[in-house]
Amino acid sequence: MFSLAIALFLWAYVVVEKQPEMGFLVPVQFKNLPGNLALIQDPQDTEVELRVKGQHSILYNLTSRQFKLIIDLDRIPVGETIFTLTPKNVLAPRGVEIIRLLPPQVKVLLEPQVERLVPIEAVVLGVPAEGFELEGVYLYPDTVKVLGAKSLAEELKSIRTVSISVSGLTSSATSMVDLIQPEGLSLAGPTVAEVRALIQEKTKTKSYRGIPIRVLPLASGAQVEPNTVSLTLRGPISKMRQLKVREILVTANILDLKPGDEELELNFKFPAEITLLRSSPQKVKVITRGDEDQLLRPQIGEELPLPNP
Repeated sequence: MFSLAIALFLWAYVVVEKQPEMGFLVPVQFKNLPGNLALIQDPQDTEVELRVKGQHSILYNLTSRQFKLIIDLDRIPVGETIFTLTPKNVLAPRGVEIIRLLPPQVKVLLEPQVERLVPIEAVVLGVPAEGFELEGVYLYPDTVKVLGAKSLAEELKSIRTVSISVSGLTSSATSMVDLIQPEGLSLAGPTVAEVRALIQEKTKTKSYRGIPIRVLPLASGAQVEPNTVSLTLRGPISKMRQLKVREILVTANILDLKPGDEELELNFKFPAEITLLRSSPQKVKVITRGDEDQLLRPQIGEELPLPNP
């Protein structure tokens, strides 16, 4: 009798034992999305907590990956739809009972799917070496197509690249970099771009006074008034530091003088990479050695007179 009582007690305990309850966070999955539509999902609705119960030996060996929460989008109209979740939306292991789903509803928004061309924006970090600067950044391609919901595609201003660094550079650099896919959209074109960072030496500006003007041809015997010029030049710092006054050539070619002109444009020649910003004056008056009041205007094919001995 005692053994029978113990057996009955154990049977009753097992029968009335309350099954434990557990929760699992499960991602929301969708099926049958129409090909001409795009899904916009609220970030708060990407996961649902499943409250389940079952035998202890079953529950404590489960993981979230063993559950699937599926919403069927077949025949769902364009616009906002509120889905009420039920255990029928859940695929669960045997021996597990779905008690409730939190939240009990999920909001889904369907929009027309569009394709749009947007510019690519390079992300550049750092600064070049001392004495150098970033002149510009060039991309190829410089645009890319994105595919997705109309509202998201129209709001998108650009596609950014993974960052590149120009720290310490003294010359231009080219890299192939990945494009960062925008949230909620997909790239319908290349996923990488060629980025060229153009590095150049910093420039320096310097002014010069009293630069002599050379009259050409030398045998013409002509002079100019004034006979010197003031210049403002710009060039790479290293080039400007090495520049000598004798390397600055300013000429007035009287063969360029046209009938009726009283002034002549000046010509300039400098070492490579050095440019002229300003000249004062820009034009000069040409006078002959024998007659300072008459301008020398040689005709085409006419020989110029030699200077008097």
